[in-house]
Order: sequence, then C-alpha cells, then structure tokens
Amino acid sequence: MQPQNDKLSNEKIGATRHLAAFVDRTKYEDLPQPVLVKAKEIITDQLGVALASSMLPWNRKVLEYVQAMDISGASRVIGTGYRSSIEYAALVNGTFGHGFELDDYCTPCGAHVGCVVLPPALAVAEQGKLTGKDFLTAIAIGAEVVLRVGFALTVRGLAARGFHSTSVYGPFGAAAAAAKLLRLNPDEITYAFGIAGSHCSGTTEYDQTGGDIKRLHAGIAGMAGIRAALLAKRGFTAPPTILEGKNGTLNAFSQSSAVEKLTESLGTEFYMLKTRIKPYACCGAIIPEIDALKEILRDHPIDSQQIKSITVGVENRALSHVGTVGPAPKDITGAQFSSHFSLGLTIAKGRNDFRAYHDAMSNGFSDREVAEIAQKVTVVHDDEAEAIYPSTRLGKVSLETNQGQQYSAKVFYPKGSPENPLSEKELREKFLGLAGMVLSSGGTQKLFDAIQNIEQIKDTGELAQLLTTDS
Repeated sequence: MQPQNDKLSNEKIGATRHLAAFVDRTKYEDLPQPVLVKAKEIITDQLGVALASSMLPWNRKVLEYVQAMDISGASRVIGTGYRSSIEYAALVNGTFGHGFELDDYCTPCGAHVGCVVLPPALAVAEQGKLTGKDFLTAIAIGAEVVLRVGFALTVRGLAARGFHSTSVYGPFGAAAAAAKLLRLNPDEITYAFGIAGSHCSGTTEYDQTGGDIKRLHAGIAGMAGIRAALLAKRGFTAPPTILEGKNGTLNAFSQSSAVEKLTESLGTEFYMLKTRIKPYACCGAIIPEIDALKEILRDHPIDSQQIKSITVGVENRALSHVGTVGPAPKDITGAQFSSHFSLGLTIAKGRNDFRAYHDAMSNGFSDREVAEIAQKVTVVHDDEAEAIYPSTRLGKVSLETNQGQQYSAKVFYPKGSPENPLSEKELREKFLGLAGMVLSSGGTQKLFDAIQNIEQIKDTGELAQLLTTDS
C-alpha cells in the first residue's frame, strides 16, 4: 500500500529522506567487508549477551508481562520456548540484549547498537522466512542509522538534557532494519522514521537512583521500530523532516546537534565501525578505568591492604554517569554504574565479568574487601579527559600506597575499542561463556558456527531456532 501523501517523491530531499534513500538502495553487495565483519561481531556479541541475560529476574519480568497479556505469535523469545508477536518478541529480546551491561557500545555518540537493531531484525526476518544474508544486511544498515542519528544528536547535547541514547537513537535504527526487511519504498521508510521519532523517550535518571528501567529502554526501541515500519507500510504518515525539522528530534532532544552527521559520506564512510565490544559487565565509561587500574597492578603487584587511595580522572559526563552512585550500590544497576564499586571488584576479585557482578548481587554487595577498596576510590573531574571526550574516553587512574608510593596509568583506547579490539578468540570465548549458561556446549557451538556462516542460511528461522533449542 502506498502512503496517502505521494508528494514526497517530488519534494526536496532533506536529511531524513536522504537517510531513508540510503536504507532503500543499500544492498548486501554494497557493504564493504569490514562492515560485514563488524555486523557479524555485533550479532555474535548480542546473541550471547541476550541468552545469558534471559535468565535474570528483572528481565524475566518483561517476559512474564507479555505472557500474562497472552500475546501469541510466531516469533521466538531468546533463551525460552515461548513465542509472541513480532513487536512483543522484540520488546523482550531487546530487554534481554541490554539486560546486564555487556552489550556493544559506541563512546563517541553513546549508542548501543545490537540490542535495538537485532531484535526487530530477527523477528521480521524469522516471520518472513528471509535469508541470513538479508538479516545481516539489515543489521549493518540499522546499525549505521543508529550511529548516524547518535552522532547528529551528539552525546554531549543529549546528555545535557538527561536523555538516554538507547531509547532516543534506537527507534530509528530499529525502524531502518525492519523497513529494509519489509521491503518498504523510500517514502514509506521516511514515514517509518517519522513514526519512530514519536517513540523516542527515556532518561538517564537510572544512573542517579537506580532501578531496572534502563534494560527496558532497548526493548521499547526495538518494538517501536517494528511498529513504525508496519504502520508506514499500511500508509500511515508522519513528518518527513522528523530528524532535521524545526521541532524534530535533533532540536527537541539535543542542546548541540550536528545535522550534517546524518548524511555526510553516507554510504562510503560507515560510522558503525566505531562500535565497541565490551570485555566487562559495566558501563562503558568504566572500562578504560578498569584497564588503567589493571595496567598499574600488572606492573606493580600490590596487596589490597596496602592501598591508601585510588583517584580516577574523568570528564563531566562520566563524573555524573558513573561517579554518582558511590562505593555502596543498592542494586545491580548501581553497581554497574559505579566506578568505586567496579574498581573494588577489579582489585578484590580480579575480574569484572558477568559472574563477578552477579555474585556480588547475590551477596547483597556486602563483600568486605570490595567495600573497603571502593571506599578508597575518588572520582574527580580531569581537564585532559574532558578535552579528549567524546572522540574516546580517557582511563586515568592514580594509586597511592600506605607507604607513599604513587603509581599512575592512562588508557586512551580500552579493550574492545576499534583501536584495541577483542581478538577473534576473545570474542568467541565471551560468546561461548555467555550462551553456554543457557544452551548445552553442543548447542552453543552450533549457534556460533551458524552466525559465522550466516550468509549460507536460507531461512533466518533456522538461526532463531538455535536460540531456543539444542536440537
């Protein structure tokens, strides 16, 4: 069905329509090899995270809500035997994918890609019996749209108003992925973006006083993208200038937007290559801090009892984002957004992985050694960190011992960044460790192999089945 307003085809091409045209025209064959490799990394990482997170009680509440609503359908919910409609499967799977601070991120714009793009793409591709190549293409295009919108809104401009990037950028990337798989035309994609813009929402108050809500933001975004694409396919219209318009998303959500980022070098330069894969289960702002502290401990083995103080220098955004909770988090969100607690884990437990935070939660965040170290951490504003952000985030840590010895380290590109990526072995081990919490070892390996050879899959339903069964 064609949209009611066919005049779009004759109008001047603005940024929103330019982005829609990119979604429409870009084919698998147009994507450079590094983009395809990165898209596979995103899929691998996201599915491992979603499987492990499917067990967690706060994420299961979203599944229980959908089950109670009795919203049936053909789309699989990851890590379970349950099926729902494509919208509600995306809601649950997106929540799972963003459910434990282990999913991908992008420091320069603050985006999380996989958790908002993969769930709608998986649901639509499974329902439509589309190929793995179709699915991979939609992931790459959706990821690019997320980051284009993110760079245009700017992470500083968005944060200044307290909005959460995942639930503001996410609906656009989700809509792009769904629209590509649904074969929408350029006008329909433009309207899908317009509809997606009315779903942008979510604040970062969670990093101040906690709660489960951050996890749901990704699910809301994925669900919104599918809804937007389906409504646009049925002829429902929306502002064709939703991004760049006077009252559009950029002006409404950001104090300092950069509209040119939506379209400059679009199709030749891929921003999605800036996506980072997390080695630790915490906010991305803490990752360079952990790496810097580990560098000090590697060069100067120090007993925790000998530590007098730890000082972390950060930019203003991180000072608010991960410096507010302090050394005594009240819930898991607080722990994963606390530099104090996370660095305490690094020293006391030697790890910041899924198990480290999960065990800490199970123990009520009461481990004495972790608490004692966390109390010694101070997070302060640092001019050098401010100057370099958001191109990257500086991990700047100083440690002083009781004997007056002082050690320091700086990390400009933490593990998992494009400049310091996880190796293929490290990504595989992360995936197998997470997916193996739900699937058998044989099922986990079979899923991993399927992702690596995703272009050979004739029906994405085959991939979806591997997420819920070991058969």
